[in-house]
Amino acid sequence: VEGDGGPGLVITVKAEAVKASGLDGQPGAVLDANANAKVLQKAIKRALEPITGDEFFLERYEPVKDAQGQLIGWKAWVHK
Repeated sequence: VEGDGGPGLVITVKAEAVKASGLDGQPGAVLDANANAKVLQKAIKRALEPITGDEFFLERYEPVKDAQGQLIGWKAWVHK
């Protein structure tokens, strides 16, 4: 968790934490950048709730990849 230079936060979550969990009919499936945008956004918000609480706005998100180009997490910009 980092500050964004303003009132928001930048939070990085592991890719394994962003799962479909019934959102797209594939319980437990880890979502990647090719997933449906609405499903992906819901899964990222759910992964952030333990850190931020229930009330927050997900401004944007982007994938975090390792040197080989494999997805290792998601960076999310949030505001309370």
